[in-house]
Amino acid sequence: MFNIEHQLNNTMTKSKERNSNVETLRVLMMYLIVLLHFSARVFDLGNPDKYSPFIFSAIQGIRCICFLGVSTFAFISGYYGIKWSLKKFLKYEILATIWGVVFYAMGMAYGGANLKMLFPLSSGYHWYFSAYMILMILAPVLNKGMESLSKEQLKTVCVFLVLIHYAGQFLFPGSIGSEFLILVVIYVLAFYMRKYPVQYFEKHALFIFCTSLLLNIAIAMAAGKYLDYTIEAWQAKLLSKFATNNNPLVIISSVSLFFYIKNLKTYRFRSIARFAPYMFSVYIIHCCALGIGKFEELLYINSFTFLFLSTILVVISCSFAEYIRQKLMEKIENKFIEAIVEKLSKQGVN
Repeated sequence: MFNIEHQLNNTMTKSKERNSNVETLRVLMMYLIVLLHFSARVFDLGNPDKYSPFIFSAIQGIRCICFLGVSTFAFISGYYGIKWSLKKFLKYEILATIWGVVFYAMGMAYGGANLKMLFPLSSGYHWYFSAYMILMILAPVLNKGMESLSKEQLKTVCVFLVLIHYAGQFLFPGSIGSEFLILVVIYVLAFYMRKYPVQYFEKHALFIFCTSLLLNIAIAMAAGKYLDYTIEAWQAKLLSKFATNNNPLVIISSVSLFFYIKNLKTYRFRSIARFAPYMFSVYIIHCCALGIGKFEELLYINSFTFLFLSTILVVISCSFAEYIRQKLMEKIENKFIEAIVEKLSKQGVN
């Protein structure tokens, strides 16, 4: 099976190669990201009166687990490092653009056509994609800068960034561009923890993960159970603080989960790990699909069973769709990229 991301990461040293447990974790985290997005369609979160207090609090508990997806996914990328590669950059841009064209055409036919789909990097239609691509461009500067710092200097930078984001952004969300900032903060944090391992954190990773996650779930469920959706309700304000990627409990859970999985001595679920190379595509495809009116209508079911099973189906379907796309376009795409790279390299760009 063609493995695009393993090709793109072939410059990594063997010491940095991801084990199958980490690859499986990437698949599970993308599952949580899709589950989070679907949950806002399957259930009418803007109308809590439709549900019993227990059901609505359970929904919020599940959603707070789903927020681990982005942070853990980003931490994995940061821990193993991002290196600038024009070929990789072009491959991702082509991937997102092709699927944007496909779903824009579908949107023209079934409702939901959005021009932003055609400009995946600059439009911000897929916020994680845009932020990751910008981070890739900046990676050489960030990597060289962090490598030049002493341990204490890097620790100081890391501490200030974490405080600014997971304290300042937690209290005042969206105040300083959190969508890109969160990737920068996680990238620096992951770089530091790879270069200077925190032994206590790694040794007690499972305990830290369980404690932080259960606390987060408890807060979300408590706020959800007694939620009053008036603009001044303290429960609504509390839930809005914890149901975000800026939540400090989320990053603690994500980092500890990563180290627990990475340090496992046995390798399991290798069959799931095989889907890992397609997770970026799953993100792009499902985001585009959610912009199509007819697709969204299929999700209005109000069922936990449907939510979990439909998410599994979508992750598998999107992976298969990307596999087919690669098989059909691999040779043409590679020739196109090689031509661009060759032309730019003559001009001193690589």
